[in-house]
Amino acid sequence: MRDFFCFDLGETLINFNKTNKKWHSTLQNEVLPEMWSTLRKNHQIFKEICTVEEFSNIGYKIISENRKLSMIERLSLILEYYEIPIEEDLINFLLNDFYHNLILDAFLYPETIKVLEKLQEKGLILGLWSNTPWQSPGFLIERIMEHFKIRKYFLFVLFSGDHGIRKPDPLTFDLVLKKAQLDKSQMIYIGNAEVDIKTGSNFGIPTIWVNREQKELSKNCPTPEFIIEDLEGLFDLIPIN
Repeated sequence: MRDFFCFDLGETLINFNKTNKKWHSTLQNEVLPEMWSTLRKNHQIFKEICTVEEFSNIGYKIISENRKLSMIERLSLILEYYEIPIEEDLINFLLNDFYHNLILDAFLYPETIKVLEKLQEKGLILGLWSNTPWQSPGFLIERIMEHFKIRKYFLFVLFSGDHGIRKPDPLTFDLVLKKAQLDKSQMIYIGNAEVDIKTGSNFGIPTIWVNREQKELSKNCPTPEFIIEDLEGLFDLIPIN
């Protein structure tokens, strides 16, 4: 029986798109201006270096062109560009700007906690692998999970920003199984996006597609083993063989 339920996070358990914002425009128009203000507060000389528009354009270029690097490494490149000493405290201040923007528009789907509680009561093992926006560090996303009081339901949580790989790379699920110390035959992946279905297919495990918006899959996407309209649909599937 499949008794290890591994979840995606964004738009599966938590909705990060309450106002239908796009990550690219939000980063350039909201996050980076906040970071500019943070640098001005912490480095007086920075006030004379550049305008907020210049900083946002340069920062966005550095972040978007270095996709293989973690967010911390990309922020370090921005500081290097402006010849600002790379200090852990300063990086954390900048990461906080990113965190505040992430959580600002986030909300928990109404059924999330009820479903996680019931799955846990049934003795199922719950884990999580999530790609993080711009490869931001996992502790930021874990803080969001703590904020919404759902971290406690998971045996472990893993994030792409901490490991340098992202879905649909099947190596992501290798890491999941090593962390869980479980057999592949026990695992099923639950997510809302085509990348979740592709990753499960690449890894050779079944997937459950949470299709809240009744979308159509693209032609190059594998067919998920199960489709549900919201998380409560999981109870129609248990047990899963």
